[in-house]
Amino acid sequence: MGGARGSGYSKGRDENKMQEMRMKWKGNKRQIYNLLILIITMAFKLFRKKRKNILPNVSVALSASEADSNLIDKRIFSVYEITRHIKNILKGDKELEDFYLRGEISTPKQYPSGHTYFTLKDEKSQISCVLFRRNAENIRFNLEHGMKVIIRGRIDVYEPRGDYSVIVELEH
Repeated sequence: MGGARGSGYSKGRDENKMQEMRMKWKGNKRQIYNLLILIITMAFKLFRKKRKNILPNVSVALSASEADSNLIDKRIFSVYEITRHIKNILKGDKELEDFYLRGEISTPKQYPSGHTYFTLKDEKSQISCVLFRRNAENIRFNLEHGMKVIIRGRIDVYEPRGDYSVIVELEH
């Protein structure tokens, strides 16, 4: 396919336009790449700070060509969109709607609202738990640090912070 005489097609003009578009795209790709690397680096630092001893030292090492090729074909989510997506995946898993969990209570704290927040841990991991007032009122003992328990609960995601936790439920 070329420029047939008399068709009004100018190969040189189109090549110049394509070159211009490539230059603009290259500049935008570089800006997007730099912004993405900054965001990923900040997210890893924040995650490491909040979850000491859970995440090993991970360094973000994407070359410009890797990032460019990945970004072209991938959807870029907002933080809210990815958090909402994760929440929907967790909410859609029937296993996580109602389950039992064994562990040791760590740092329980009851707030004036009546809600109790604590960590449930074992030798390999830990997870945040919430016991809301309506259920806490029906418990006949105090949750204490070091107490070994089996709880019934469901997974939920608190979207403003992107945190997931177990919502503790009582038997009906």
